[in-house]
Amino acid sequence: MKPYNPLEKENLGKSVAESLLRATPTPLNAIESFEGAGIYAIYYTGDFEAYLPFKKWNCSKENLQLPIYVGKAIPSGGRKGNIDPDVSTKGNQLFKRLQDHRKSIVESDNLNGDNFYCRYLTVDDMWIPLGESLIIQLYRPLWNSAGDGFDNH
Repeated sequence: MKPYNPLEKENLGKSVAESLLRATPTPLNAIESFEGAGIYAIYYTGDFEAYLPFKKWNCSKENLQLPIYVGKAIPSGGRKGNIDPDVSTKGNQLFKRLQDHRKSIVESDNLNGDNFYCRYLTVDDMWIPLGESLIIQLYRPLWNSAGDGFDNH
Protein backbone atom coordinates (compact mmCIF):
# COMPACT_ATOMS: atom_id res chain seq x y z
CA MET A 1 0.00 0.00 0.00
CA LYS A 2 1.26 3.45 -0.92
CA PRO A 3 1.86 5.76 2.09
CA TYR A 4 -0.50 8.69 2.54
CA ASN A 5 0.90 11.97 1.23
CA PRO A 6 -1.10 15.00 2.41
CA LEU A 7 0.55 17.11 -0.29
CA GLU A 8 -0.64 15.01 -3.25
CA LYS A 9 -2.84 16.97 -5.65
CA GLU A 10 -5.92 14.86 -4.84
CA ASN A 11 -5.53 15.35 -1.08
CA LEU A 12 -5.01 19.09 -1.46
CA GLY A 13 -8.12 19.26 -3.64
CA LYS A 14 -10.11 17.27 -1.07
CA SER A 15 -9.12 19.77 1.60
CA VAL A 16 -10.50 22.66 -0.46
CA ALA A 17 -13.64 20.72 -1.45
CA GLU A 18 -14.39 19.64 2.11
CA SER A 19 -14.01 23.21 3.35
CA LEU A 20 -16.54 24.41 0.78
CA LEU A 21 -19.00 21.65 1.64
CA ARG A 22 -18.80 22.56 5.35
CA ALA A 23 -19.59 26.22 4.63
CA THR A 24 -22.94 27.51 5.85
CA PRO A 25 -25.58 27.49 3.11
CA THR A 26 -26.87 30.95 2.22
CA PRO A 27 -29.95 31.89 0.18
CA LEU A 28 -28.67 33.03 -3.21
CA ASN A 29 -30.96 36.07 -2.95
CA ALA A 30 -29.45 37.12 0.39
CA ILE A 31 -25.70 37.22 -0.19
CA GLU A 32 -24.08 40.44 0.94
CA SER A 33 -20.99 41.84 -0.72
CA PHE A 34 -17.63 40.37 0.31
CA GLU A 35 -14.10 40.35 -1.08
CA GLY A 36 -12.18 37.53 -2.67
CA ALA A 37 -12.11 34.90 -5.37
CA GLY A 38 -12.91 31.24 -4.89
CA ILE A 39 -15.35 28.40 -5.47
CA TYR A 40 -19.05 27.88 -4.92
CA ALA A 41 -21.86 25.35 -5.17
CA ILE A 42 -25.48 26.23 -5.98
CA TYR A 43 -28.36 24.09 -4.69
CA TYR A 44 -31.98 23.92 -5.82
CA THR A 45 -34.83 23.28 -3.34
CA GLY A 46 -37.97 24.13 -5.32
CA ASP A 47 -40.80 22.33 -7.12
CA PHE A 48 -39.89 22.94 -10.78
CA GLU A 49 -40.75 19.58 -12.36
CA ALA A 50 -37.51 19.14 -14.30
CA TYR A 51 -35.48 19.54 -11.08
CA LEU A 52 -37.67 17.57 -8.64
CA PRO A 53 -34.95 14.93 -8.06
CA PHE A 54 -32.89 17.67 -6.42
CA LYS A 55 -35.62 18.25 -3.84
CA LYS A 56 -35.03 14.75 -2.46
CA TRP A 57 -31.35 15.55 -1.87
CA ASN A 58 -31.88 19.17 -0.83
CA CYS A 59 -34.92 18.91 1.41
CA SER A 60 -33.97 21.84 3.66
CA LYS A 61 -31.36 24.56 4.07
CA GLU A 62 -29.70 22.43 6.73
CA ASN A 63 -29.61 19.37 4.48
CA LEU A 64 -28.17 20.40 1.11
CA GLN A 65 -26.41 17.40 -0.41
CA LEU A 66 -26.50 17.69 -4.20
CA PRO A 67 -25.42 20.87 -6.00
CA ILE A 68 -27.09 21.73 -9.27
CA TYR A 69 -24.01 23.74 -10.26
CA VAL A 70 -20.41 24.20 -9.12
CA GLY A 71 -18.27 27.07 -10.28
CA LYS A 72 -15.33 29.31 -9.63
CA ALA A 73 -14.40 32.96 -9.73
CA ILE A 74 -10.74 33.64 -10.28
CA PRO A 75 -8.91 36.89 -9.48
CA SER A 76 -8.76 39.63 -12.09
CA GLY A 77 -6.22 38.77 -14.76
CA GLY A 78 -6.29 35.08 -13.86
CA ARG A 79 -7.50 33.81 -17.23
CA LYS A 80 -4.41 35.26 -18.88
CA GLY A 81 -2.01 34.34 -16.07
CA ASN A 82 -1.64 37.95 -14.97
CA ILE A 83 -2.42 37.57 -11.29
CA ASP A 84 -0.55 40.00 -9.09
CA PRO A 85 0.03 38.11 -5.81
CA ASP A 86 -0.17 41.38 -3.88
CA VAL A 87 -3.71 42.09 -5.11
CA SER A 88 -5.12 38.62 -5.88
CA THR A 89 -7.27 38.71 -2.74
CA LYS A 90 -8.62 42.16 -3.53
CA GLY A 91 -11.87 42.67 -5.39
CA ASN A 92 -15.15 40.88 -5.12
CA GLN A 93 -15.00 38.41 -8.01
CA LEU A 94 -16.75 35.58 -6.15
CA PHE A 95 -19.57 37.84 -4.97
CA LYS A 96 -20.02 39.21 -8.51
CA ARG A 97 -20.14 35.70 -9.95
CA LEU A 98 -22.85 34.65 -7.51
CA GLN A 99 -24.78 37.82 -8.33
CA ASP A 100 -24.55 36.96 -12.05
CA HIS A 101 -26.18 33.60 -11.30
CA ARG A 102 -28.86 35.21 -9.16
CA LYS A 103 -29.68 37.65 -11.96
CA SER A 104 -29.91 34.83 -14.56
CA ILE A 105 -32.25 32.86 -12.32
CA VAL A 106 -34.45 35.87 -11.59
CA GLU A 107 -34.67 36.64 -15.31
CA SER A 108 -35.73 33.09 -16.19
CA ASP A 109 -39.40 32.36 -16.81
CA ASN A 110 -39.68 29.17 -14.76
CA LEU A 111 -37.35 29.47 -11.76
CA ASN A 112 -37.83 31.25 -8.44
CA GLY A 113 -34.70 32.76 -6.89
CA ASP A 114 -35.98 31.91 -3.41
CA ASN A 115 -35.44 28.22 -4.22
CA PHE A 116 -31.67 28.52 -4.59
CA TYR A 117 -28.99 28.33 -1.92
CA CYS A 118 -25.25 28.38 -2.22
CA ARG A 119 -22.11 27.59 -0.36
CA TYR A 120 -19.03 29.61 -1.18
CA LEU A 121 -15.43 29.73 -0.09
CA THR A 122 -12.77 32.31 -0.77
CA VAL A 123 -9.63 30.42 -1.74
CA ASP A 124 -6.04 31.28 -2.54
CA ASP A 125 -5.95 31.56 -6.34
CA MET A 126 -3.71 28.55 -6.96
CA TRP A 127 -6.23 26.15 -5.32
CA ILE A 128 -9.40 27.44 -7.03
CA PRO A 129 -9.32 25.25 -10.18
CA LEU A 130 -8.32 22.16 -8.20
CA GLY A 131 -11.18 22.53 -5.71
CA GLU A 132 -13.75 23.23 -8.42
CA SER A 133 -12.64 20.25 -10.53
CA LEU A 134 -12.78 17.82 -7.64
CA ILE A 135 -16.29 18.84 -6.58
CA ILE A 136 -17.54 18.61 -10.17
CA GLN A 137 -16.03 15.11 -10.44
CA LEU A 138 -17.66 14.04 -7.17
CA TYR A 139 -21.18 15.35 -7.85
CA ARG A 140 -21.49 15.73 -11.65
CA PRO A 141 -23.88 18.69 -11.19
CA LEU A 142 -26.63 18.93 -13.79
CA TRP A 143 -25.85 22.44 -14.95
CA ASN A 144 -22.14 21.60 -15.30
CA SER A 145 -22.77 18.52 -17.42
CA ALA A 146 -25.59 19.83 -19.64
CA GLY A 147 -23.91 21.91 -22.36
CA ASP A 148 -21.29 24.46 -21.39
CA GLY A 149 -22.62 25.04 -17.90
CA PHE A 150 -24.89 27.62 -16.39
CA ASP A 151 -24.22 31.24 -17.21
CA ASN A 152 -20.87 30.31 -18.74
CA HIS A 153 -18.39 33.17 -18.91
